[in-house]
Amino acid sequence: MLNTAKKHSDGTIALFEMNGEELTFEPETFDYVVLSHVVAVAQHPEKLITQCHKVLKPGGKLLILNHFTPNNWLKYVDRAFNLFAGLFQLKSLFYIHHIKAIERFKPEKEIDLKPFAYFKILMLVKS
Repeated sequence: MLNTAKKHSDGTIALFEMNGEELTFEPETFDYVVLSHVVAVAQHPEKLITQCHKVLKPGGKLLILNHFTPNNWLKYVDRAFNLFAGLFQLKSLFYIHHIKAIERFKPEKEIDLKPFAYFKILMLVKS
């Protein structure tokens, strides 16, 4: 993906390769951090969210776009797929409230993406 980004870059942005669970940026560097379909495939989502908190400025925002196991009939699909999810390096059953580091943030907005509200966007503020 980094090579693809370099091909499309006009040279006005800096691209870095690093592990999201071990960010090397200085603390309180960014106003925003965006995690798009990352949290459920991170090996240690607790560390990932902790690192996001570290690099955000006070009042900075964390935006998470991800699938979340819903409280509707799709939860049964998640449970069934969970038997095979490890083969694809992902977690089918995914509940954001199981990640304690999320408590470091204040929820600002939650957007259910239709249909079925299987995907959501969470907007959180560093408190």
